[in-house]
Formats: sequence, structure tokens, C-alpha cells
Amino acid sequence: MKVFWSWQSDTPAKLNKDFVKAALNDALAAVSDELDLSEADRPELDHDTKGEAGLVEIVATIFRKIEEAQVFVADITFVGKTASGKHLPNPNVMIELGHALTSRGAERIILVANEAFEYRPEDLPFDLRHRRGPITYNLPDGATREQRKIELAKLTRALTDALRLNLGAAVQQRTAATPFNLHPARPGDRSTWLEPGARIRHQDEMSPTGESEWVIEDGARYYMRLVPAEWTSSESSTVILRRAQEMFALGPWRNGNYGVNKEGFVQVGILNHEERTLIGVSQWFKRTGEIWGFNGAVAGPSTRPGRNGISRATMMYEWAKYLKRCISFFEHCEARPPIRVEAGVVGVGDTYWTDSSCEQKKAIESEMYIEHVSRSWDTNTQHDFLLRLYNRLRDAYGVDPISSVEELAKELGW
Repeated sequence: MKVFWSWQSDTPAKLNKDFVKAALNDALAAVSDELDLSEADRPELDHDTKGEAGLVEIVATIFRKIEEAQVFVADITFVGKTASGKHLPNPNVMIELGHALTSRGAERIILVANEAFEYRPEDLPFDLRHRRGPITYNLPDGATREQRKIELAKLTRALTDALRLNLGAAVQQRTAATPFNLHPARPGDRSTWLEPGARIRHQDEMSPTGESEWVIEDGARYYMRLVPAEWTSSESSTVILRRAQEMFALGPWRNGNYGVNKEGFVQVGILNHEERTLIGVSQWFKRTGEIWGFNGAVAGPSTRPGRNGISRATMMYEWAKYLKRCISFFEHCEARPPIRVEAGVVGVGDTYWTDSSCEQKKAIESEMYIEHVSRSWDTNTQHDFLLRLYNRLRDAYGVDPISSVEELAKELGW
């Protein structure tokens, strides 16, 4: 992302050009930290023909840069005066500002002015007087070091606030438009990548054959899949598996196993050692870094014979645990944000929503899911996602939504 800065040299650089540049750089660093931007995504301050090779056409180059910038910042400090006493900004800055207004729009523009050079709003061009005024500071010639320090801090704070709004919106737009390399799902079933009848296989040093093979029964499932925008690690699957010590198959299950397979590595959950049928799976795909888990413990007997109630408390608990562990895994590996998370259930058309009043509502949808893309999956973001997920599940049974994470925790006994 680029922030184009239109500066002028009619006033001393220490009072305008160099001073504003220092404040802009500090503000961009602060906003980058607040938005948790990676080094590659941090905004860069651009100006005039910076970074261009050869004898470029100056005006065309500047106009192109303005059109490509996320934000345009202009120093409109007054630098001259007409015979009638009206103050004037730098003409080159005004030309660039005019192009920014027509090509980027007023919402992408930030103006700055040094009040020490007799700034008066009424002296602005007529089409700027009715708009929000510039960010101002007061740094006269002969200012003390302490004055400079105070004004620099003031200007930096104001620029940080302004840039946060503009760059934050730009980051959200870029995040929403991020393409993700998703592993193909089974046609007609979002919950799994496996074809009907396919088995899970992985290396197993404890097995006589050196390999374990597991059966997966089709039926109702809940699932969660997480994929980063980019997976840059060149480490082998065995190395990545050793780094995934806190990763497990999506629960619940009683016994587990794991191992490297052709896709990356897989972790499985079973109900007992004798069975070769899985209830839970988590697959890491080495090509894209995606993690995909599903579990068949969706429903259980209700208080009414012949009816299975949705196991919502168990599902939400396992979803929350799985989400937290997967995000932690991505943070410790070379997964580049944003991260897309999808979660849902399939095959629940014959299940019921039960509550303490013994009321039972049959599902009105046989499947449901939500997805969300975010650069930062902190605790609050995870909780907001889980609340949305739970309310989407309630909606699939015709149950009213709840309003807060606290209400969710109370209802599920967390």
C-alpha cells in the first residue's frame, strides 16, 4: 500500500517538508502496528518520482502514483500572498490535490498545514472551504527543541488517527478480496474432501505394516477448515508435524493416532482401540497450509424416544478448542494472513433442538455454515466468530439468536 505525499519547498524544510515527513513515517509505523500488518503489507510513504528509473515524465508519473495510492496527503501551508493580501498554497501541490480529488475522491485525502505561516480557512480555494479543514500544527521559525517535540507528537497523533480510518478501510477491502487456495470439497458435501468409501491412511511406526488405515462412515458431521492466504514454509511434513504438538483431531474422541500421509499429515480420533472406524479427523495439507477437521458426534438420544438432539454444547466446545489451537499453529508457522475460517454442519435434517423446558424443534435446514476472513484472529475475533456460528446453528432450527458471548457461555455451561 502506498501513501502519496505532496510536499512543497517554499518554506524551510525543517518547518514543513522534513517535519511533516517525520510525523508521517511515525504515524504509518503506529498504524501498521495497530492493524497488525506484516512487513510486506506495511504502507509505504511515496512522493514525486521516488523509486522511478531514468528520465521519467514527471507530471505523468506523479499523476499515476496518485491514482494508485490508497491515501493522498498534501501540505497546503501558505507560501505566498496576492496583492490584495490573500494567502496562497504552493501551486504544484494544488495541481496534485486537484488530480487526487478527481481520481481518488475526497475521502482518501488528508491535508496538512503549518499555522505559523498565517493559515486562514477563508483563504483556501472555494471548493475546499466547505470541506473538513487540514490537520494543523504551529511551528514557527526559531522554535525551540521542546516546541518541536510537542508539535511533532501532536501532528503524529492527528495523522495516525486520520490514516487509521483510511488505511483500515483499505486493509478490510483487500482482506475481503483475498483469493484462497482451498482444497476441493466433495461435491455436494462441504464437510469433507474425501470421496464416499475413501479411507484415511498415514504412516504408523507402531503398526506391523508401517501404515494405519481407517474407515470413515458417512452421515451427519460438523466441521471446521482454516486456510491462510499464503503458506511459505518449505519444511517437510514430518518437521511440521513435530511443531504441531498441541494439534489434535476435531473432538470428541477417546483415543487418537497421527502420522504423515501424502497430503501432509493427519490426526485421527476413535472411540476405542479395537475399532478401525474414525469419529474425528484433522488433515493438514502441505501444499496450501490448510487445516480441515470434521467429527461425527453431532447428535444423541433426546428425552423423547426415537429423536436425536443436536449436541450443540459439545460441538461449540470442540469448535472453540479447535479454532484456538489451529490459529496458534498458524502463528508459529509461516502462514501469511489473512486467514479464512469456515465451520458448519451437514446431515442434521432429522435432528432436534432441545432445551430445559423439554421443548423440541426439528431442524428446518439439513446443513448450515458460516465463513469469515480476518488478518488478526485474536480472542475477541474468535469469540465473535463462535457467536455468529452458534446463532447460525440456532437459525437452522428456528430458534431465536442470542446477543452476546457471555450469554453463549452461560447457555452452554462454559
